[in-house]
Amino acid sequence: MNVPKGRRGRVVLIDAHSLIYRAFFALPPMSTSDGQVTNAVYGFTSMLAIVLASRPEYAVAAFDVGAPTFRSQEYEQYKAGRRAMPDDLRPQIEKVRDVLTAFTIPIYGLPGYEADDLIGTFARIAEERGHSVTIVSGDLDCLQLVSDSVEALVPRRGITDTFVYGPDQVRQRYGFEPPQLIDFKALRGDTSDNIPGVPGVGDKTAAKLVQDFGSVEALLERVDELPEGRLKTSIKASADQIRLGKRMVTIVRDVPVELELEGARWTRFDYDHVRDVFDRFEFRQLLSRFPPPDQVPVQPSLAFEPAPQPAGLKIVEEAAEAASLLDGAEHAGVFTFTEGAGRSARVLGLGVATGAHTFYVAKQDAMDAVASTLDDRTVSGHDAKETELALRSLGGGKRRFDFSTFLAAYLLGAGSRDPRLEDLAREFLEVALVSSEQLLGVGRAARKPSAVPVEEAADFAARRAEAILNLRPRLEAEMRNLGVDYLFHEIELPLAGVLADMESEGVAVDVPYLKQMQDELGLQLSTIESRIEELAGQKFNVNAPQQLAKVLFEDLRLPVGRRTKTGYSTDADTLESLREK
Repeated sequence: MNVPKGRRGRVVLIDAHSLIYRAFFALPPMSTSDGQVTNAVYGFTSMLAIVLASRPEYAVAAFDVGAPTFRSQEYEQYKAGRRAMPDDLRPQIEKVRDVLTAFTIPIYGLPGYEADDLIGTFARIAEERGHSVTIVSGDLDCLQLVSDSVEALVPRRGITDTFVYGPDQVRQRYGFEPPQLIDFKALRGDTSDNIPGVPGVGDKTAAKLVQDFGSVEALLERVDELPEGRLKTSIKASADQIRLGKRMVTIVRDVPVELELEGARWTRFDYDHVRDVFDRFEFRQLLSRFPPPDQVPVQPSLAFEPAPQPAGLKIVEEAAEAASLLDGAEHAGVFTFTEGAGRSARVLGLGVATGAHTFYVAKQDAMDAVASTLDDRTVSGHDAKETELALRSLGGGKRRFDFSTFLAAYLLGAGSRDPRLEDLAREFLEVALVSSEQLLGVGRAARKPSAVPVEEAADFAARRAEAILNLRPRLEAEMRNLGVDYLFHEIELPLAGVLADMESEGVAVDVPYLKQMQDELGLQLSTIESRIEELAGQKFNVNAPQQLAKVLFEDLRLPVGRRTKTGYSTDADTLESLREK
């Protein structure tokens, strides 16, 4: 999706609460040397790095404020049944505010409304003022706000694996227009918000009803057009429930709040202040992903303009020509275009870049020739293990990759479990690569890689091969600066080859020994629990927070830390503070 040209500076609107929750549950526990839990803060800040790397002109964050909203006042069961905020998450909310304040990103929150209502209102105001908008949220509800000048960036897996939705992407995924997501959710319901929907109506039925009738109002008015049966009866019986559901899922766009953009120019932040905050949270590696403000050019959209086609891209059919293009090249960037993964992957084509030549091969004998010739070259790939397995399937020998953009990015940002090549190209090269979702589609409309015309596949794979080649010096420099280059070359990269061997050839497992180990560890755990009960002078479930809290703070009378709505806190910070008591 391309935001229309000619619009004013881009505004990024951050749904902070949804991203904090997403980060907390996506990342393993992390803490500072003095015991502060920081995994949600780290994940949120990693996402912020991706967003700010796209060089918006303005950035604003919205938070929930915890007070009752108009939704809960109208519908008491709204969000009923949601688990209480985890003890380890609550103190991280304020830490995220500290990060945003360091970047001079204004923070908004308003009693009676949720963060996404503020986002919806700000998006409308910014559009009316002629700005393009990027919404950043962990909640797909924001897709109802997408338009020709509003895009939505949402995480798919973890935090840094993201996807940008424009109108075309929403239509492709759901089969209807972005605003109709409201009607879809009113019919299907939303268990996370305790909105019931119509009994018996799931994703497919709800989407079909929206496509056929356009809105829930039209559906209820023309419900007699439905054939007799359970669906018609259920919709008639649920009419009030459907209308209520639509009010609950509709993001308000006229919240009484002003958007002050002049104070939202994030490029005016104090770099020393940011460094102090990052030092406090021990985010030393993350700091390198945020350039000083005087080095930050402004870009119009997260989607960017498409990169130019690689210079001299050739689709090569003859094996001899393919091999000859590697003559004189000591190193190559390679991207394998495959269907499937691992040992079962079918290689459809190879994108290869040497600096002098960029080409794509799809015929079997040409791919075999390239794979064999690469045995005598050093090779850079994205996912080294998957690329290694793909090349072996073409008859190439075992090689140890010289570079992996995936592994380098992983070491440069430890919170990223699945660094995507398109994100790296955007951040380090300011190049927009077509994503797999854009090439293949998503949902019911998705096509198989084998159905992609060779010209599209060639463009896709060749651009990626060039990006891999060009990313190498940038990522190597970053790793040297952070002192992780030894870890990369001596441990992570060789391990990728070992994993490829294991996946290709299998690994023997000593099941009896593993069972013995399980028994031994179980015995050790039982001994430790018995010792805890002995020290406490009673039997109790160590893993039950309420029982543990009673023993620590009522029976043993240890100093009480924070309290929660349900009683004493037993989060990691509290337990660490009792270590020497």
